[in-house]
Amino acid sequence: MAKRKRKDYPVWIFGGLITALAAAFFYWGVPLILSGAGAQAHLRAQAARLRGAPPGEAAAGVARIVKGFLDLSKDVNQIEVRIDEAGADRVALTLIVPWSMSASKVHRRRSGAAARLTAALLKSAGAGQVGVSVNVRRKRTNPGTSDPAGRTLYLPRSGKFEWHGAGGL
Repeated sequence: MAKRKRKDYPVWIFGGLITALAAAFFYWGVPLILSGAGAQAHLRAQAARLRGAPPGEAAAGVARIVKGFLDLSKDVNQIEVRIDEAGADRVALTLIVPWSMSASKVHRRRSGAAARLTAALLKSAGAGQVGVSVNVRRKRTNPGTSDPAGRTLYLPRSGKFEWHGAGGL
């Protein structure tokens, strides 16, 4: 067996320091992740301020919060958001996606995520009985025109989300 050279010790010490620093950062980073200081917690706190308002005003406020949140991420997903209706019985949003985003699976996921976020914020605002409808439209090459691509509905009585493709509208 060959003896270890004394030149190997600085490498092991350096490796140990890097491992210790990584472990320390993970240890101190866990409370930041688990404390609920993320985007969804911030949105729920904004919606909770609407708790005392009538359901119509709370629904309109939640629709504005969701639109603002989705508009902030517009650079990433290139989706235009429009509030069609925000009343005491229903919140209706329209997501206008680029023509190049043609997969129905992507439309279903985007509208489902927007509907789940809206429903969660409505519950935080104390308006859990308000339904949610998220329509998806594909922008055409002609300016100002679009085709229907699908719709996600949230029915508060059953608590289920239903996806209807372009053919089922």
